Amino acid sequence: RFLSLIGFCHMMAEFVIVRVAMKIGVRDKLLMQIGLLGWVIKLLLFAVAESRFLLDIAAIMSLASGVFGPAFVSLASTAAEARGKQGEVQGAIAAFRALAEGLGPLFMGILFTLNEGGPEGAPYMIGVIIASASLTLTTRLPDTPHPFKHDIGPPPSPSLQGYSI
Repeated sequence: RFLSLIGFCHMMAEFVIVRVAMKIGVRDKLLMQIGLLGWVIKLLLFAVAESRFLLDIAAIMSLASGVFGPAFVSLASTAAEARGKQGEVQGAIAAFRALAEGLGPLFMGILFTLNEGGPEGAPYMIGVIIASASLTLTTRLPDTPHPFKHDIGPPPSPSLQGYSI
């Protein structure tokens, strides 16, 4: 039931909340910040949860944290489109996602194993630190819808005048 709630909230975030937010003009950067803040709150709740109620609230925070992924891909795609490198960027994002899906559970398993006998929420607090640092770094992102608009296009091609074919 609990994992189903997390999955449902994450799905609603991606398929409903992101679409509505984009239609009303919420920028990718703000959606990323909302998503990261959702992750921070969710991980904090996991770290301190002593009741089913707090775990359910943490699961519902997936409505906020679920907007990060689509907003990040959209922002990266927009920046890459301006430079003509969208395929490379999308490939890199897919590679990092695959890496995270493989190494993330391994890393968390190691953290939980190393933490045996220690405070129960410590591995989640490491996640809080990482998500908080990421949230802080998003303040450096530009607010414009096309952050690299001044850089559009490849360099001019040499002229063919004077060359015989």
